[in-house]
Amino acid sequence: MRLYKDPVFVVAAGVILLHIFLALFGGWLAPFPYDEMRFMSTLQAPDSTHWFGTDQYGRDMLSRVLAGGHITLLFGFGAVFVCFLIGLPVGLVSAYYGGWVDQLCMRLMDILMSFPTLLLGMLILVIAGADMTSLIIAVGLVYCPRTARMVRTAALEVRQSAYIEAAQARGEGGFYVMFKELLPSAIGPILVEFCIRLSYAILLGASFNYLGLGVQPPQADWGALVQEARSTMLMAPWTALFPILFISTLVAPLHLMADRIDDHLKGGQGA
Repeated sequence: MRLYKDPVFVVAAGVILLHIFLALFGGWLAPFPYDEMRFMSTLQAPDSTHWFGTDQYGRDMLSRVLAGGHITLLFGFGAVFVCFLIGLPVGLVSAYYGGWVDQLCMRLMDILMSFPTLLLGMLILVIAGADMTSLIIAVGLVYCPRTARMVRTAALEVRQSAYIEAAQARGEGGFYVMFKELLPSAIGPILVEFCIRLSYAILLGASFNYLGLGVQPPQADWGALVQEARSTMLMAPWTALFPILFISTLVAPLHLMADRIDDHLKGGQGA
């Protein structure tokens, strides 16, 4: 079954594309500046003027959620880029050369994986400073060992294939074989890993922003919006509801896409 004929995959992809569209054009779609304070309209319930209500400073929640989507997706893709920038070459090198190179690479990855995810990220942020760039690097480094192991496993499955041996017999170098032969063969599992890592990066980034270790006010990341709503969520639940809803409707479709791609790959292998 083709993925574009899978209704679950199509719906999940559509929701993700909608999030990307809102992140790219939210600044034009927002009815108010995301940081504009109106103290005469504090904690106003959702209505025809403020569709998502207002926060404790009278700022329009729809505008802040749209602005937060831009930051959240920019962070998520940035963190995954760092993750794959490190994890992909390490996994390929480890699978291709094997032996002591494989042992060295994987032991280094094991050392990073031995730290609790949140603790390692916090340690990096404390050393580098709490800002957007540091947050992207921290989350990327936290997840790169898992990506490296996945790439290594996928590459090992085709390492002894005839076309790999043929490339070596032609005198192709290691770089060519890794990125022109091994990498294309592992593209399916890499797509699954990309979806999963992006969802985890968004969740971890939201957690750090909730703790105040990422973007700083008045910037509006979804995790930071939930943190701002702590003191008012009982009397004005919409201040926390909509950021949480947007996080959920982005993370859940990413996992669904990963599941459907994985099922498609297994079905293709079974056929």
